[in-house]
Amino acid sequence: MKIVLISCASKKLRKKAKAKDLYLSNLFKLNLNYAYSLNPDKIFILSAKYGLLDLDEEIEPYNLTLNKIKDEEIQDWANKVLDQLKGKTDLQEDEFIFLAGENYRKYLLPRIKNYKIPLKGLGIGKQLKFLKENLKILMNFDGAQKFRKISDMSEECDVIHKQFNSMKRFSFPCDILCRLKPTAS
Repeated sequence: MKIVLISCASKKLRKKAKAKDLYLSNLFKLNLNYAYSLNPDKIFILSAKYGLLDLDEEIEPYNLTLNKIKDEEIQDWANKVLDQLKGKTDLQEDEFIFLAGENYRKYLLPRIKNYKIPLKGLGIGKQLKFLKENLKILMNFDGAQKFRKISDMSEECDVIHKQFNSMKRFSFPCDILCRLKPTAS
């Protein structure tokens, strides 16, 4: 499975909401859209307060970030998140894509075998630029926007094409029918 992990953001709604709607920063919204573009099996939010969040999980707003707490507390947070991940993913087999800062991933990475960090080393401005350049809106289902990169779609088309080409071929017996003469009634 492909899993995308997005870090929370400081700018939030002031009322209880679904996790995907609670965070208001432009970076969070672009990260979420980019996550959709990767066509993952699951997307989770890494919350400084709640740990691992499903997108539709309703939560209260809070004022906490891993960027302002002690290293030991970040380690405790990471252990909690790893326990939550174990119940929903396979840390050794699944592919994880981190759209999260260093503090949100540094104690998770040693326990996860397959991971990518596409925004690693980029400042906020360069992250925003990367995300904007890599997003392509292709579909809209039931009012919820779904995103995919065009290159991802061509790979999917290749898979479908190969699958159809590997199937048994059937042909209409035209040569036999074409030799038959119509009979008069």
